[in-house]
Amino acid sequence: MRQKLVNMSLAATKDMCFAAFQSLDDKVHGRAPRDTAHLIPDTECPLFVTWHTASHTGEPDLRGCIGCLTP
Repeated sequence: MRQKLVNMSLAATKDMCFAAFQSLDDKVHGRAPRDTAHLIPDTECPLFVTWHTASHTGEPDLRGCIGCLTP
């Protein structure tokens, strides 16, 4: 089986960040995912998403997730 080539030089855009946030927000709130496929290029590349949550002290708590963006 041939491995897929991964795009290591693609830079994130505001639209890509919006699509990632909407996907996470929909999942967290139990909503059906919105169609944001048109905002993401048709390629595979590494992805790191950061999410700040409020800790019990009210300070921001950084959460993160490493994954792969795929069409």
